[in-house]
Amino acid sequence: MRVEKKVHRTRTYQDGIEMVKSMDLAGSFLSTCGLALAGKEQKED
Repeated sequence: MRVEKKVHRTRTYQDGIEMVKSMDLAGSFLSTCGLALAGKEQKED
């Protein structure tokens, strides 16, 4: 039973890492789009 708990914890930890990775990708994608939009607005001024 103790081993099962450890395995479950490790799996949850890995799921968390995957979630952070995908959030990181989405975050960098959004900030890149935001910078592109901000650059366009500055050029128009």
